[in-house]
Amino acid sequence: MQAPGDFDRQPDYQHKYNLMMLFTDGNRLDLGLCPLSGIADWAADDPVAQILADPQHLLPTNLQHSDQIYWTTAPSAQAFRNCCNEFWWVTPYVVKGLQRHEVFFATDHSYQVCLQELRRLLDWQVAAQAGYQLNLGKNDKYLWAHLTPALQSQLQVGLDLSSETQIAKGLVQLNQTFDQQARLFASAQGFDYDTEEATAVQQYVHQNLAALLK
Repeated sequence: MQAPGDFDRQPDYQHKYNLMMLFTDGNRLDLGLCPLSGIADWAADDPVAQILADPQHLLPTNLQHSDQIYWTTAPSAQAFRNCCNEFWWVTPYVVKGLQRHEVFFATDHSYQVCLQELRRLLDWQVAAQAGYQLNLGKNDKYLWAHLTPALQSQLQVGLDLSSETQIAKGLVQLNQTFDQQARLFASAQGFDYDTEEATAVQQYVHQNLAALLK
């Protein structure tokens, strides 16, 4: 179980707080508690809630049961540029880590930055196809099901961090996938995409990781 105050945080019992529990039969339950004065805030923060029992009729009756606040929103041209720039800027960090045999440094930048920016791009792409009326879930948990088998295979290569060689091969695959998808998305949205930057960074990767990519 995790409860308010377990991590040296002072619990705020005047507002909603959670008790998170995993039972021995395998069931997981998050028990959220809030005072009567917090009901309006609870309803606003949890629009997908469904009322199962309310014998005293304390809860609002106009819940919309809509996940609209979780829909992926369309990026601006600047947001797209930032995503691309961050991906290509951090890619050489992975190269540096591999050259120095700093596996944790390399894997952190590959997984926590490069892959996350690729996921952001894929989120936009999938959501755009649905008219930006799509909830891809916490940590993109529904994204995988929307990807083609080819894209899934490419991402699985990028997720293989089991050795320096695999990290290098995965980085190359992430680069190729990001470049391909960014070009497609930019064309569809009418955005500018810096192809020279993408090409230059990919050349840098191949030049500096040639020994691992044999």
